[in-house]
Amino acid sequence: MSTPPPNQQPAPAILKADELELNSQEQYVRLGSESVSLVGRGFQLLQELMLRPQQLLSKQALIDLVWEGRPVSDAVLATSMKEVRRALNDPARDPVYIETVHGKGYRFLLPVDVIPVEVSEPVIDTGSQAGKYPWWKSQRLRLSGVAVLLMVVLGVGYMIGGQNSPPSIENPDSDNSGLGGFTPDANSIAVLPFLDLSPEADQSYFSDGISEEVLNVLAGIGDLKVVARTSSFAFKSDDQAGIADIAQELNVRYVLEGSVRKAGENIRITAQLIDSISGHHLWSGNYDRTLTAENIFAIQDDISNAILLEILGRVGLQPPQVSVGQETGNINAYDLYLRANDMYIARGPDNVHQSVMLFEQAAQLDDQFAQAWAGLAAAAAIAPAWGFTDRDYNRLTIEAADKAIAINPELSLPYAAKGLLAGNQIIPDFETALEMLDLAIEKDPKNTSALLWRGTLLRTLGYFDRALADMQECQRLKPALINCRALASLVAFEKGDIETGIELWKANAALGWGGSWDALLEHFIDTGNETAFLSAMRTFTRGRTHAGEWMIDPIYQAWTNPDYDRQAGYREIMARLSESGFQPTDDPVLMWRLWFAFEVYDQMVPLGSGLFRWAPTIGDYAQSSDRVRLIKAFGMPDYWRKHGFPSHCRAIGDDDFYCE
Repeated sequence: MSTPPPNQQPAPAILKADELELNSQEQYVRLGSESVSLVGRGFQLLQELMLRPQQLLSKQALIDLVWEGRPVSDAVLATSMKEVRRALNDPARDPVYIETVHGKGYRFLLPVDVIPVEVSEPVIDTGSQAGKYPWWKSQRLRLSGVAVLLMVVLGVGYMIGGQNSPPSIENPDSDNSGLGGFTPDANSIAVLPFLDLSPEADQSYFSDGISEEVLNVLAGIGDLKVVARTSSFAFKSDDQAGIADIAQELNVRYVLEGSVRKAGENIRITAQLIDSISGHHLWSGNYDRTLTAENIFAIQDDISNAILLEILGRVGLQPPQVSVGQETGNINAYDLYLRANDMYIARGPDNVHQSVMLFEQAAQLDDQFAQAWAGLAAAAAIAPAWGFTDRDYNRLTIEAADKAIAINPELSLPYAAKGLLAGNQIIPDFETALEMLDLAIEKDPKNTSALLWRGTLLRTLGYFDRALADMQECQRLKPALINCRALASLVAFEKGDIETGIELWKANAALGWGGSWDALLEHFIDTGNETAFLSAMRTFTRGRTHAGEWMIDPIYQAWTNPDYDRQAGYREIMARLSESGFQPTDDPVLMWRLWFAFEVYDQMVPLGSGLFRWAPTIGDYAQSSDRVRLIKAFGMPDYWRKHGFPSHCRAIGDDDFYCE
């Protein structure tokens, strides 16, 4: 098969190089027997390289082939190539498949066997990628004669209209502010994650950290509306969205983008501010420096102050002089801190555990680095929830938080970590927990972690309206932060507002969150939605150390079969779990699910207040003496008598209470 020239689609084929197989018709990539997740531009890049094996393709040639003449920067190409490398587990330093020829382009290293395949009719993809890519993109190599005819007709239409190319876009100088209802705040900005252009493409944590520090400084300015990290960084892997698309999605007037190239002892940082309405580049900066902590912080200060001058100056406001604040003079400590912070934000068992170690190393390199100590406190505070028991994380949280506060008492995160720790005890210290979380939010009203953690405690205590207020503020600050949306859904269920809870749950599930199914299972059963019930069960059991699909059937029977012996079913599951040495404290979440499913409320014991459920819709639990017993065990009545009962509870005499 001959190599297709630029802008001409190759004939459908299977391309094979050693264990790597790419099927251009079926749009899949495999490594041996394993499927590789690679779609869109990444798939096209790999295909174009494999069609020209062992040939050096310049950057511009690849841009012409894959982006079909659209103006695309080298940074966009580098980001897409990084996705290909990640998918193939092909490091730039020691590649098996794709070689980077610095300053020139890329080369596919292995010989490729080309196996032609029959052209099939176009099929609209309704599989796993549905909703991510329009069908005409995901099926671009599966065009039949009908599709070709359609393209010819469209082409003739342009010619008849006196044009030999598609209509031009709007004049960038025109005022588009009224188009499509897009009227962003004049002082609004999104800071996109800076691209990593380092030779090995392994410094994304560093480039993310640089842009995040700038974002945090700008977010502290009251006259500026700054989109939260969670929302703006969601575009990190989207190489197809233009600045105008991103600005409209985030509803901002200005967008700051940039890149970081870290090589040896040198660093180059570029940044540019773009007006999304006119398309004009209002400001740009290029910084070539020796890699030191002092230089990094100075560059961040320069960028932040330049942005404030441009944006606030345009609306007649005097911009303040701001500073990132040099927390450390040790570049190695700062590098470790950025690595740790990246993993802490990403979450997941491996990331959380690694972030604790890296924060700790950063703090050891500079014991006056307050942010490192604060990060260590936060990571240690969440580690037990991810199943880690290899050290005393409670003690580590307190020690690290106290150290951070001693160095910089104005930091918010260490207070939040202490609050989370106090609230996460088997018998929570609500007084200390809420005192610390209130202080954290006072220090930084935009600390969404503190808002989430406080809202969780307020929900547990039954203060549903206050919990919802925290979640609404959290969502306002970080619309893409799904945990706050999830808690809002749970609170709706706890209030007995099932309709709202279900709608919120559906919206969250569409974003990849499937939690709080214990509040939904009875609804699924009542409405005959067996598919949703089983899907929720599989979502929960998948990936848990002790749970497995083997327990789905008995749980299903417990929920649906009135003749099923729930006591016996519960004993059988606990016996099987015990064979592996399982203890209830090993997975409190699992235990709460089992207690509800098998209605063994008398077995319930305090295993962390965050797991407590008011559950007004589940069986006769809401009016059981066991719910009262748990409420007392958690010490809630003592807190209520001092701070006020929630609206659905009331005191009875001096030592009793009633909750609806």
